[in-house]
Amino acid sequence: MQDLTFAYVEADGGFSGAGSAFDLLESRMGTLQGRKMYGVVYFDDPVRYLACLLLDDEHSDDLGLERTMVPGGGYARALVRDWETRISELPDIVSQLQTDIVRAGLAVDPHRPMLEYYRRIDELLIMLPVLPE
Repeated sequence: MQDLTFAYVEADGGFSGAGSAFDLLESRMGTLQGRKMYGVVYFDDPVRYLACLLLDDEHSDDLGLERTMVPGGGYARALVRDWETRISELPDIVSQLQTDIVRAGLAVDPHRPMLEYYRRIDELLIMLPVLPE
């Protein structure tokens, strides 16, 4: 994956504040149509969660928000359908993805964040960064 640039709202309280952060982010937009929304998770202590809007050639307005860049590279992925009804399962899905990475002889890159890409209203793509072989 290439480098990604985002406009973001940082969630208060990590994961527990994600919904409020996305509400604030979305309130800045006239429409969500055609916009790509991500969650960017830094597993620091404490965990940092950023509700993000992808900035690209088509949509470059940062809505007056701060910007951040996530370096590109390899990512392992897990697709979660009907994610809103499965929020309690997401930690287990991430844990399984980590296990799958190790079983494949790879390692999670500790210097890049985990990404949550909201592909559609009912599809979430969880992406963990992988170190190059």
